Amino acid sequence: MENTPFLSGFYARNAAAIKGAFVIFLILMLMIPIVMVRNLVRERRYTRNEAAEKIAASWGGEQQVSGPVIAIPMDTKEGETWVWLMPRHLKVNGDLVPSTLKRGIYNVNVYQTKLHLSGDFSLEDLHSLDLSSSAIHLERALLVVNISDLNGITSQAQVLWNGKSLLFNPGVPGVGNSEDKTPSGLQVPVSLNLEPTGSATNSFTMDLDLRGASHIGFSPVGKSTEVSLSSSWNSPSFDDGISPYDRKVTNAGFTATWKVQDFNRGFPQSWIGNKYSLKTGTFGVALITPIDTYQQSDRAVNYSFLIIGLTFCIYFFVEIAQRRSIHPIQYGLIGIALCIFYVLLLSISEQASFMVAYITASVMTIGLIGCYTTAVLNRKTALGITAVLALFYTFIYVVISAEDYALLMGSFGLFFTVAGIMYYSRKINWNRTPAVLTTAAEN
Repeated sequence: MENTPFLSGFYARNAAAIKGAFVIFLILMLMIPIVMVRNLVRERRYTRNEAAEKIAASWGGEQQVSGPVIAIPMDTKEGETWVWLMPRHLKVNGDLVPSTLKRGIYNVNVYQTKLHLSGDFSLEDLHSLDLSSSAIHLERALLVVNISDLNGITSQAQVLWNGKSLLFNPGVPGVGNSEDKTPSGLQVPVSLNLEPTGSATNSFTMDLDLRGASHIGFSPVGKSTEVSLSSSWNSPSFDDGISPYDRKVTNAGFTATWKVQDFNRGFPQSWIGNKYSLKTGTFGVALITPIDTYQQSDRAVNYSFLIIGLTFCIYFFVEIAQRRSIHPIQYGLIGIALCIFYVLLLSISEQASFMVAYITASVMTIGLIGCYTTAVLNRKTALGITAVLALFYTFIYVVISAEDYALLMGSFGLFFTVAGIMYYSRKINWNRTPAVLTTAAEN
C-alpha cells in the first residue's frame, strides 16, 4: 500500500504514453482478424479457380499446340522407338474470339479460334541421325499434332498433305522426354515423297477449329516458325521467354506476331527416342482481366494496417487536443468496424463491380464510425473524422486501382501522411498530461 501514491503519480504523469502504447498494442492485435480476412480472400480465389477448371473441363482448357511434326517408327535392339522430324517452315494464323462463361458467381475468360497452319518438311533433316534404311519404316510415318485439351476441338480436323486431303485420328505417340506420359493430340498416316536424293519437300496446310480458356500457346517446332494472332480482347498478357516480334494493343483489341528460329528453342530438327521435349521454348498469350476482384481485395487488405493505424492516430490526437478520454473498448469497436469493411468489400465485389463494392463498403463503414463518434464525442468532431476517413478510403481506392504505379503512389501517400502527423504533433507537450487522462489514471 506504500507504493500506491507513487504508482498513482507515475500513471498520472505518463497517462498519455500508456494510452498510446495501448493503442499501438490494439492496432497489432487487430492484425489477427486482418490475417483471417486475407485467408478468406485466398479461399474465395481458390474456389473461383476450381469453378474455372470445371468450365474448362467441358469447354476446353488452356491450349498448347505443338506441331505438326512427323513421327517415324524405327527398330532398335531394345525394341521399337520413334524418330521425330520437325518442319522446315511453320506458319500459323488465327483470330481469337473471346467471351465469358459463368458458373455460379464466378466468371472465366474463354475463346474460340480457327487456326490455319501451313508448312513443309525436308527429309534432309534426317541425314544427321545416320539412320539405317532397314531399321526405319518410312512407309508407316505419322503426321502428329499435339493439343493439350482435345475437348476444345469443335470440328473434324483434316490436313491437305501434298495436295491430298486426309482426316486426323485421335491419339498420338509420346513426343519428347519421359515426362510426356499421356500426350494428347491428333495423328494421321502420311506418305512421304522420296526422290533419289532424298531431299523432297512434303507440304501441308490445315485448319483447326479450337476453343479454350484463358491462354493459348505454341511450340516453335519449325526451323523457322511464324505465328500471327489477333483478337478483340484488349488486355493480353504475352508469355515470358519468347516475346512477340511485333505487337499492337489498343482498346479495340490486339495483334501479335512471333518469329522464332531453330536456335531459339531447346531441341534440334530431328532426333531419336525421348531425348527432347516440345514443351521447351513455348510461347503464347493469355486473355486476362488486368486486376480482378480478388487481386483488388487483396491489395486493399495490404493497406489495412495503414488505415487502422491512421484512424487510431486521429482519435488519439483528438483525445490529446480536446482533453477527452476514449475508452479502450470504444477503440476496439472502431477497429472491428474497420476490419468488417474488408469482409463487406469481398462479399459485395463477388456480386457487383469492384468500384460499386468499394463505394458501398466505404459508405457503410465510414457512416457507422461517424455516427458512433457523434455519440462518443460530438457532431463537429465526428464530421471532421468522417471527412478524413473519406479522404483515406478514396486515396486507397486510387492506389489499388493503379496497375503500374500502385507502389509509387502508395509510398508517396504514406510519406505525406506521416509528414502531416509530424507537423500536427510538433507543438504537443507530451510531458503535459491532459487532465482527463490524469483523472482516469488516478482513479
